[in-house]
Amino acid sequence: ALMAMKLCALPAGEETASGEPGTTRQALILLGLAALAGTLTWGPYTHLHGGWDPGEYICTAMNIARTGSLAIEDDLVASLDSDTRKALMHERQGNRRTLQAGFLVRNETKGVLTPDYFHLYPAWMAIFSAAGGLEFTYWGHWTITILAALMFFLAVSELFSPRTALVASVMLILGPTQIYFGQFTTSEMLARLFIFAGFYWLSRSLKRPSLMPDLLAGLSLGMGFLAHSTTVLPIAGAGLFLLCHAAWYRRWASFRTLVVAAACIGLALVRTTLHAPTMIRFLISFILEHPWIILPAGLGAGAGLGLLVLCRRGLSRQTIGGSWVAASRWVPGVLVCTALLYGYFIRPRYTPGLDALNVRLLGDLICPLTLVLAGLFFLRKRWSEWDAGQALFVSASVVTCAVLLTYRLAHPLLMWSLRRYVSLVVPFFVTIAAIPLAELLGARKKSIQSIGIVGLIVILPYLGWRSWPAW
Repeated sequence: ALMAMKLCALPAGEETASGEPGTTRQALILLGLAALAGTLTWGPYTHLHGGWDPGEYICTAMNIARTGSLAIEDDLVASLDSDTRKALMHERQGNRRTLQAGFLVRNETKGVLTPDYFHLYPAWMAIFSAAGGLEFTYWGHWTITILAALMFFLAVSELFSPRTALVASVMLILGPTQIYFGQFTTSEMLARLFIFAGFYWLSRSLKRPSLMPDLLAGLSLGMGFLAHSTTVLPIAGAGLFLLCHAAWYRRWASFRTLVVAAACIGLALVRTTLHAPTMIRFLISFILEHPWIILPAGLGAGAGLGLLVLCRRGLSRQTIGGSWVAASRWVPGVLVCTALLYGYFIRPRYTPGLDALNVRLLGDLICPLTLVLAGLFFLRKRWSEWDAGQALFVSASVVTCAVLLTYRLAHPLLMWSLRRYVSLVVPFFVTIAAIPLAELLGARKKSIQSIGIVGLIVILPYLGWRSWPAW
């Protein structure tokens, strides 16, 4: 529905007055991307084991299709005596009374279990379960994968340009994370669909303020949170940006966007707290175990907002110096490039633990040249040249990448460990790497275009080679 609204908003023809492709041309691009994404992920993995996320989602979807309820009535659990039931528990001495890793025991004597995770993804899959049974359930995930690829193109096209969106989409669809997780029944693809729907509507709202984009942005991000816990990171980054943007420019529209989106996301948070409290406790415990994530960010945001409000009128090139203003425009890019260099070369060498390899493994997945091009984007593009939607996208993505690349282990021999990078980390780096590539390909001089072509010749076969085991 979100994509249909996007297409209907464009007039018929080959190109709009703003230079965007018209409905016919864009529809052809979307069909081509859908065919490519669908072909490369054809034949999803039929995993059914209940002790692992892919099987838990399928079992829950089938139960919803049969009963219309999240509650699972297990006659076997009800028939067991207390000692046997305790022996079969996933964590015998733990405080989570789970028969398997994902199913919480609500009533032992009646054998009532409930899924102990976010519920939007199995609810989506239950539609396919009801329509065609177990085998058809897996094709629900295939549909999600295609929709996520199309929403990614629409969002990047809105944020940057159709050429950038096309280059980034091809790079993303050919990559190993897309091929693997496009066939594996986990909720990251659904989260990606809604995260980029949120970016799309936030960008439109910042360009042309209106209540409807605000509402759709909030609904999209709220559904993203109902799909996966890591969506809280881009939500936090986007919210902080909107707060700063509203304070600096004194824009009521930005405050309204923030309030409307926060209300929608708040409803998702309340629903999750009531029906999946374990996930909320997990998020809280993660924050408490890593207080540097929230405390410095909160103090810095509060101090920054206070400075913005107090000094907005007094700040000028004359008061702080034109040279300092010019230098400050490069600070975000320099910081991001420094972090990439540290994560790729220094941290793996001097920091113990496999998670020190995260940035290097990310480079192996998306091609080291992609990381180089991402760094080139930040060095070449001053933050003052970004529009509000681009700045929001970059801010939310950098917050997400900083946390996940620091603390979420990416095991070099286990593709499953990379699932938290699927929703935003990999798409973000692919997008910002595609920007300089698209600029090269769109140059008037053939010699400059050839540099972009060489970049694609290096990156695309590399991605295909890395994706071969998933195929």
